[in-house]
Amino acid sequence: MSDDLGRLMAGARREAAFDLTALMDLAAREARVRGKAAALLGAARAEAGWQAVCGGDLGAFVALIAGR
Repeated sequence: MSDDLGRLMAGARREAAFDLTALMDLAAREARVRGKAAALLGAARAEAGWQAVCGGDLGAFVALIAGR
């Protein structure tokens, strides 16, 4: 077991911050979220997911994430 894992299991805490929690205008947030999605899913899947979310099609979004 790593020292870090041992400390966490003993009750130590770690805190993390994410850049998407920073205050920013909506256009900047959209660009960052879309960029991160493209990096994780590929441009085509990220765009399909964005369109599903914008269109309120939860079923299409879930299917996309599930790889169907």
